[in-house]
Amino acid sequence: MRTGLDRAELFEERIATDAVGFAEATIAGLLAFVGSSTAAKRKLGLKAVSRRADGWPAWYVWLAGRTDAFEIVLVPSDGDGATGVDGIELAIRCFPDPADETLFATFTDGEQEARISALFDRTGTPAVGAAGDLDPSLYHVGTIGLVPRAGGWVDLTLSTQDVWCEIETSACGPRRRRSVPGTALSAPIVDLLVCAHALVGRQPPAAVEIRSAPGLVWHLGPGDSATVRPDPDLSALEIRVTGLPRFGVPVDRQRRAAARLDDAAGGRLLLWPAGPERPPAVAPFDLAAWWDAAGWRLPPIGAMCGCHAGEVGVAGPDERDEPASSRPTVRQGGRA
Repeated sequence: MRTGLDRAELFEERIATDAVGFAEATIAGLLAFVGSSTAAKRKLGLKAVSRRADGWPAWYVWLAGRTDAFEIVLVPSDGDGATGVDGIELAIRCFPDPADETLFATFTDGEQEARISALFDRTGTPAVGAAGDLDPSLYHVGTIGLVPRAGGWVDLTLSTQDVWCEIETSACGPRRRRSVPGTALSAPIVDLLVCAHALVGRQPPAAVEIRSAPGLVWHLGPGDSATVRPDPDLSALEIRVTGLPRFGVPVDRQRRAAARLDDAAGGRLLLWPAGPERPPAVAPFDLAAWWDAAGWRLPPIGAMCGCHAGEVGVAGPDERDEPASSRPTVRQGGRA
């Protein structure tokens, strides 16, 4: 008879070659589990979550106190989809609320036009059948990496910039066409995922490391030419959260993944190991909650089940019945 840890090792063998399976088990299972508890959702600031209707591992997320909507979506890997030790990448996309004029104006004209078109429904997310009509680069604000570790642990990495900047040069001169606050928009999704892992697994992270480097600017010229240049006025940010308990897998505390951090690399802003004290505040992230979540006492969470936006007054997938044939197709830069 196999023990729980034996089953965990078999699970690790499976996810080592199956990116979709890893995403489903790690993200879909976790969001469905915490989404089945009103108390957990309230504590996490999670208003609702809905699976994207086309079957690809992607989830729409609505957060308390916000009028925009987010998507967490698996980035297709090269080749046959095997992940190996490199884990998976998930893109964070933010669909801004047109009523928030300040944030809305930071997105490109094409992103703004698509957002107020029939490609989106009243929930603020792409209408059923429309997700494939939107270029994956649109609305991107950050990238999350998830790497499985032995013993039932997982490491999470966020890569983003304080501002995603694009400058377009034409006969009239240069103009900034995109200036999206990537770090500020990625932070609530990272807070949600780290706190949810800590809450369900009853373990805070083993360590968190934050590094910064000069950011990049995309310069767009005639004929769709583009160059990428570093800009010292912008900041690229990388956060590594090591030793999170993986959802649905028994953990072996003796095999907890140690933080594999490069002391020789520059730009370190914070390195905080697990301990009795909470880490210092690093805006806009709620690092204290990452540690506190492991000790939150909530009513028992019931059987795992999916929840979607319909239960909180936001339309779920079954309520989005607009035919896809009536919608325009939008590609990168908003060109139809």
